Amino acid sequence: MSRLRVYARIARVLVVVALGLSMASVFGLFERLGIAHSMVRRQRWSRFFMARLSNALPFRVTLHGELPKAPMLWVSNHVSWTDIPLLGMLTPLSFLSKAEVRTWPVAGWLAAKAGSLFIRRGSGDSQLIRKQMTRHLEQEHPLLMFPEGTTTDGRSLRTFHGRLLS
Repeated sequence: MSRLRVYARIARVLVVVALGLSMASVFGLFERLGIAHSMVRRQRWSRFFMARLSNALPFRVTLHGELPKAPMLWVSNHVSWTDIPLLGMLTPLSFLSKAEVRTWPVAGWLAAKAGSLFIRRGSGDSQLIRKQMTRHLEQEHPLLMFPEGTTTDGRSLRTFHGRLLS
């Protein structure tokens, strides 16, 4: 790939990130003004953002079969950060994420505004997060989790954190 193409791709990603920051700012403004911010709206706009980000990345997604219509718990292994936009573009959904992500510059703020649920690993709060996940799903909001709790090279599975699946 030529340098010009690499720079063009980086520029596209940066423009999309700026779009995401603008969208998240609007949700932040809604919160400050006390305007209701439904999870359905957050998930729909998040999907819009993820589709734009995925288009800026050098990947092609091929879908086999039909996407489920009913909200559900999605479970996936986690190969890289690109899993998030590539899966997030398929359908409106929220993510279960490690709590550290919330503190990351830009990405953490975007994740929080998009409606992600956060878990502190090893803190013993799996019961609390399980209740949050249940409430999220009972309200018919799709949720995606990576039960391995980390990224892998995708060639094998690591141990699942089963308490979250109970």
